[in-house]
Amino acid sequence: MLLGALASSGCSDVELPRQPSVVVVTMDTTRADHISTLGGPPGITPNLDALGERSAVFTNARSETNVTNPSHLTVMSGMRAIEHGVMNNATRMPPDVRTLPQALRQQGYDTAAFVSIHHLAALGWTGFRTIPAVAGRIDATRVTDRALGWLAGRGDGPFFLWVHYFDPHTPYHADPEVAARFLAEDTGRKQRAADHAGADFLGSGGWLTDIEWRGDRSDPSWGRALYAAEVHQTDREIGRLLAGVAAAAPGAVVVVTADHGESLGEHRIYFTHAGLYDVSLRIPLIIHVPGLAPLRSDVPVMSLDVAPTLAELTGVHLDRAAGRSLVPLLLGDPGGFGERDTFIHQGAHNDAVAIHKGPWKLILKIRKDERYVSPDPELFDLESDPGETRDRIATEPGIVEALRPLGTPWVDRGLVLRGETTHLDADAMEQLRALGYVEP
Repeated sequence: MLLGALASSGCSDVELPRQPSVVVVTMDTTRADHISTLGGPPGITPNLDALGERSAVFTNARSETNVTNPSHLTVMSGMRAIEHGVMNNATRMPPDVRTLPQALRQQGYDTAAFVSIHHLAALGWTGFRTIPAVAGRIDATRVTDRALGWLAGRGDGPFFLWVHYFDPHTPYHADPEVAARFLAEDTGRKQRAADHAGADFLGSGGWLTDIEWRGDRSDPSWGRALYAAEVHQTDREIGRLLAGVAAAAPGAVVVVTADHGESLGEHRIYFTHAGLYDVSLRIPLIIHVPGLAPLRSDVPVMSLDVAPTLAELTGVHLDRAAGRSLVPLLLGDPGGFGERDTFIHQGAHNDAVAIHKGPWKLILKIRKDERYVSPDPELFDLESDPGETRDRIATEPGIVEALRPLGTPWVDRGLVLRGETTHLDADAMEQLRALGYVEP
């Protein structure tokens, strides 16, 4: 099917292997605007920029959710969190959820995952022949070493390799000299530090109370500089990984993305990804398919789309995938991808749901005691206000009433706490299909 599509699109001279090896790299907590090729600081991600020059770069990609385990299971399955049932970092993966690595292993692929945080490694993954345990957290260098060691020791045949880097997540432990390169100095800095003296940056409760990584610095710009340095140092390790992949499997398909973004002070949320604002949802997405021409696409896409795309490229079938294959976009054919103007984003623990349709984004709060965000609904016009600074909830009641029903399955599901059963029943799944959220 793929080769036929290549031929019909004028790419008849491209011959892809029937079973290409696949490498998926996920950067934890990485904002799209901290990748240089997507508008980030110059020089912050030279290796990803180089990959982007020979790949498809999606400039308008968002995560389905704002938390690590649910988002990664979505990337690996193409299923929404409300469908696969993992809505926080404490719920194990249900055994009947079918993942892309599981489908690939059944087709003869060797499969391995090297992740860098305990709760993600312990999710209960199916389909990985190799997935070492993690005690606590390990850094990017060690993760790369593990992955390269596996590549060097494996045999012949296609493989699926997933490498996860947790480094951009708090607490930040970047080299201070590297961070200093990304520190924005200006005359108003001391005043801003005083203005933030009582803000969450200094730790006013919850798990951010002791922010050991900030030392004696009270300026939020230092935290932002440390974050940028973590992204930069992760990019260095990704470069080392990709060099090893190029040597071991030059024909491999490579995907680089993130599980979610991070708030660096926007909406007075500091160094966490609470809320469903775009700073916590906009992610990088770079897909390299050897033989295909590089391109940049501004078509809105989702983390849901990664698994269906790789399934089509490798010739396997995924059950229950809610995402779409991006192969038409990879081939430079946006018309073949079709129209899609409604996107749903789910908060951790199902504490909120965001409905993004056309320019409008409605955020409905399910949990009312969230310390970081308002308990009230919010409405933003992303075209005129991409920073989500002007709440239009009071001035656009018609838009609110048109969008609100689209969030009904999430609102009805309610808050999901640790240990709860989270599978949808048949009636709820039918409701999702009726609203157009589950592909036939």
